[in-house]
Amino acid sequence: MDVWKLVATMPSTNVRIGATILMALLTAGRVVFLGWSPPVEWLGFLVVWAGLDVGQFIGKRTTDANYMAVKKNGSTTAEMRAATSQGGR
Repeated sequence: MDVWKLVATMPSTNVRIGATILMALLTAGRVVFLGWSPPVEWLGFLVVWAGLDVGQFIGKRTTDANYMAVKKNGSTTAEMRAATSQGGR
């Protein structure tokens, strides 16, 4: 298995969101089952991290919206490049 190809093609936003949900669930598990009281810093970290995930998700969908609309209409490569600041894909 080519690890670099896997890293290059994985959906990074989904991986980040999954990792954040996992950290939140593990924290909740420790609180419920072990009676652990997490420090405010840790809870703040989880909130900020989740906010960054939401920001990345929204930003990615917003910047791809024009490109996907042009691509759906069957436009040419030049029109697709013009629709996105990233120069197409």
